[in-house]
Order: sequence, then C-alpha cells, then structure tokens
Amino acid sequence: MVNCPVCGREVYGKKFCPNCGSAVMEEEKPVDSQSKTETKYCSNCGAEIDIKAEICPKCGVRESVHAVEKTVKVEKTTKFCANCGAEIDIKAEICPKCGVRQSNINSQSSDKNVWVALVLSLLVVGLGHFYLGLPKKAIMLIVLTIVCWILIFFFIGIILYPLMLIYGVYDVYKSANAMANGEYVEDKLF
Repeated sequence: MVNCPVCGREVYGKKFCPNCGSAVMEEEKPVDSQSKTETKYCSNCGAEIDIKAEICPKCGVRESVHAVEKTVKVEKTTKFCANCGAEIDIKAEICPKCGVRQSNINSQSSDKNVWVALVLSLLVVGLGHFYLGLPKKAIMLIVLTIVCWILIFFFIGIILYPLMLIYGVYDVYKSANAMANGEYVEDKLF
C-alpha cells in the first residue's frame, strides 16, 4: 500500500495523487491484472471514473471529445486533466502536472468544412473566417481588403489586394485544418 506524502490518500499504481496532485514515489511491486482497475478523471468535475465510462456518474457530463455541451451560461476558464485530475486552464493542450496531452475540448467547432471556408474566403476575404467562428480575424481582413480597394486608385492596391487575398485564403485553410484536427485556433490576425 502506497500513500500520498502530502495528503495521505492511498495512491497505489499512480504517479500522481488523485486527491491533491502531488507526485508519488513508489517502490516497484508486481501488479495483479485482475485487481488493478484503470481510471481516468472527468474533464468537467475532476471525479475519478472508470476508463471505459462515457458519462461521469458524479456530474453527468459525456466524456467524449465532441460532446462538450455547456449547460451553464457562465464561461468556464478551467477544466480537469483526464489523466491526473488536476485543475488546468481550459486552453491547455498538455497538463502541467503530469505532462499528458489533453483531448482538445474547446468551444470551437471542428465540424466545419474546409472547402466551404475556402470558397467563402475566395468570394470575400474574411467570409471564410466568419464561417469558422473567428469573427475578429474576419473583421480585420474585411477592413484591410476595403483599404486595399481604396488604394487601387493610387495603384498600390493593385499589388496589395492580391497579397491580401492569398493571405486570407491561406489563413482560412490553415485555421480550418487545425480545427478539424482538434487544435485550438486563436482569433487574432497576427
């Protein structure tokens, strides 16, 4: 039996205490395959649950990557690590306590079509970003495009507008692919 050196909770078979998150040093012991149960931690409430559980028995939140439905209107800023149960920033890709990559659970939708975003961006620079849910990028690109159209009268816009179009299409493609891969895309132009 191994106990956490900080809080005293039994932590046999774990590298970190599920109660306080402290690192646990334990001696090597043979593990009986029938007695060891694999667990994970709920990303919503931090409760220790069975690794095969799809729904947390404590808070009722579905543990799949695509089922983050916020029932509360308050914007959450933290979540719990699925491996060690530590409370971490909601945008964290890797838990600072245990170093395990988190499944990306954020408010961005990954069900957007890359081709639709590209076509919209080709029609009007910035429209593809609105489609992806990146309004700050979209507004900045639309404003810069209007400036380029005005500068066409001074002939510099003839050079700047194609560059703006290429950048807008490239950025919407890169952002859409990142979202499709479950990565967090920040809504700022540069």
